Amino acid sequence: MPSSVSAEAAPSPVGSSGALTHRRPASLRSDPDADHHEAPSAVPLERLVEYLMEAKRSLASMHQLVQAGNMVARATDYHERAVKLSADGSFLYWGLASLVQQLDAMKRGFIRTYDNQKKKFDDNIHLLDASVGRLTGILDKLKNTPVDPVFRPEGEESKNLKDFVDEANVHNLINALKDCINELKAAETSFAGDIFRLETDITAVKARMKAVAIPDLSPSPDHLMQLSERSFQMSQTLVSLTQHFDKCVKAVRESEGGMELALRIDAEASQEASYNDGVQLPSLTHRLQPDDHPNPKHDLMSSAELHELVQIVVEDAAEVQPTVREMCETLESMTPILAASREQLETCEGVCTALVEAFYHAESVRRKMASYQAAEREFRERIAAEQDTIDTCESQVTELTHFYEGYINAYGQLKTEYRRRQALDEKIQAILQKAADAVEFYREQDRVARQNVESSFGAFLPRDLWVKMDEPMREFRVILDTKSLDTAAATSPAPTTAPTTAPAGSRDTGDPREPASS
Repeated sequence: MPSSVSAEAAPSPVGSSGALTHRRPASLRSDPDADHHEAPSAVPLERLVEYLMEAKRSLASMHQLVQAGNMVARATDYHERAVKLSADGSFLYWGLASLVQQLDAMKRGFIRTYDNQKKKFDDNIHLLDASVGRLTGILDKLKNTPVDPVFRPEGEESKNLKDFVDEANVHNLINALKDCINELKAAETSFAGDIFRLETDITAVKARMKAVAIPDLSPSPDHLMQLSERSFQMSQTLVSLTQHFDKCVKAVRESEGGMELALRIDAEASQEASYNDGVQLPSLTHRLQPDDHPNPKHDLMSSAELHELVQIVVEDAAEVQPTVREMCETLESMTPILAASREQLETCEGVCTALVEAFYHAESVRRKMASYQAAEREFRERIAAEQDTIDTCESQVTELTHFYEGYINAYGQLKTEYRRRQALDEKIQAILQKAADAVEFYREQDRVARQNVESSFGAFLPRDLWVKMDEPMREFRVILDTKSLDTAAATSPAPTTAPTTAPAGSRDTGDPREPASS
C-alpha cells in the first residue's frame, strides 16, 4: 500500500487504523533474515491467495460507502429544508411579535379605560356612602328623638319624630341608588370579562411564541459536516482497500501457480456464497489476466521487488478486517447523526407549524378587536348614563338630609316655644292669683263692714227704705279661655273678667277664697 495514503490522510473518526498502514522498517532491505515479519519465501501461496480473497471480500465495503453517501445526500436535503424553514419561521415570528405588540397596546388602552372609570365609580361610591350615611344618621336621630307628651293628646302612645316622616321617598331614593350601583357593577364586570378574555388570548399567543424558542431556530451545519467528513474518510479507506487488493492481485499473479489457484478458489467461493450484497466486485479473471499482459509470465518482477511486495501485503492483510469493521462502525455511528439532522428538520417544521397556528390564533384575536372596541364604547355609555342618575339621586339625598336636619332643629325650637308659653302662663297665673288674693281681702273688709251696719244702726232702719240693703257683695272672677288663640281671637278675648251679682234677697254662703276657675 502507498504510505502516502495513511500518512497524509486527515484524521478519521474511525480511528488510526481507518486506512491501511504499511510500516516497512529500514532493516527489511538490509537484513532479509529479520524474524519480526514472515519472509516472502516462507509465505505459502495458499495464504497469499487467502489474502487476495479477503481483500476482494473487503471491497464489499462499497455498500457501506454507498449508504454513507445516501446519508450525506439526505442530510443535505434535511439541512437545506431546515434553513428555508428557519428563514420562514423567523419572518413569521417577527410578524407575529409585531401583531402581539399591537394587541398589547389595545389591551392597555382598554385597561386604562377600565381603571379610570373604576376610579370614578369608587369615588362616587365613597361620596354616596357619605351622603347616605348622613341621611341614615339623621333618620336614626329622628327615631331616637321622642315627641314630648305635652305636644300630644292624653292617652296616646309615645311617638318619635320619625313617625311623622314619610319614609317612602327615602326608600325609593335609596333603591334607585342601589339600582344604579348594580348597573355600574354589571357594566364593570362585563367589560372586565372582555379584558380578561382578550388578555387570555394574548397570553396564549405569547406562550406559543415562547415555546418555539426562535433564537435557537437556526439549523446548525455540524451534523452535515460530520456526516460528510466520515463519508469522505470511508471513501479514503475504500481507496486503501482497493490499493491493497491490487497489490494482492499483483503478488499472486507474480507468484508461480498463484493465478490458477486463485481462479479456482474464487470460482468455488462464488458458488458457495455472495459477498457483495448487491455490489459488483471486481473480476479476478480480468485482474489476473489483464489485456495488456495476456501471458502471465511476461515481464515478471525481480525477487527483491516481489519480496518487498509480499512484505507489504502481509503487513496490510492484518489490518483488513479491523478496517472493514471500523467502516461498519463508522456507518453505524452516522445513523444517529442523520437522525439528529432529521430531528433538527422536524424541530424546524414543528416550530413553523406552531408559529402558523399562533399566527392564525393571533389573527382571530385581531378580528375580534372590533367587538372589544364596541364593548368599550358601550361601557363608557353605560357609565355616563348611570353617572347622571347618580348625580340626581345624590342631589336629592342632600336635599332630604338638609330638610330632616331642619326638622330636628325646628323641633328643638318648638320645645323652646313651649317653654316660653308655659313660663308666660305661669306669670299670668301668678298675676291672677295675686288679683284674687286682693279681691278676697276686700271682700273680707266688706263682710266686716256689713256686720257693723247690722250691729250699729241697721236694726233701726226699715228694710224697704233701701231695697238693695240686703243684696250681697258683687263677686269678681277671672275666667281663662281654653280655646285656641285663633278661635279666641275670632270669638272673644281671653282671658276676661266678668262681674257677677248674687240674686236679691240671698246671702253669700260660698267660700270667699274660692280660686278662679280655669
